[in-house]
Amino acid sequence: MSAVRADPPRDSALVISCHRTGHGRARLLRRARNRAKKLDAEYADNFYFKLNDILKKAKEKKAKGVGPEWYDAMNAELRQLPSYYSRYEGLLPAINYIRNDPDVWFTFMLYSYGDPINNWADQQVREVVKQRIMRQTLRTMEGAITFTMLLSCMATWRLSGLDIRSQLEKYLSA
Repeated sequence: MSAVRADPPRDSALVISCHRTGHGRARLLRRARNRAKKLDAEYADNFYFKLNDILKKAKEKKAKGVGPEWYDAMNAELRQLPSYYSRYEGLLPAINYIRNDPDVWFTFMLYSYGDPINNWADQQVREVVKQRIMRQTLRTMEGAITFTMLLSCMATWRLSGLDIRSQLEKYLSA
């Protein structure tokens, strides 16, 4: 079991990992709910409700300030679901999703700043994602030059203490 880490990591790989697993928990619940609706079977509903209960319990423990001491227990509880429900072929997509990353579902419990819904990691990668989307739209040489000039202007305005949005509106409306 790992100790609680109080300060946010500077390691971008950890940020991406936290972001991925936060979205993974939501995706896992959606998959389980969709399987339950599609199969329309009691065992599928039970799987979804048990999974939801485990994830809710982890979130509640985290809200009470309980962390790493519950990390192993929550992982063990989650690992019991696939071992029981793997006999139902219709649940295999959700079960395999749990099995593919066995010990990452409760990483947020290891960090004091960890968020069960993962807003912290979302905030950390948001700017990078925006830049990636912008670069994908500017794939020509002219687009690359325009993008470089735009970043240069934005950096200059930021250093000069000017409002970037108003400066962009000013130059784009001219």
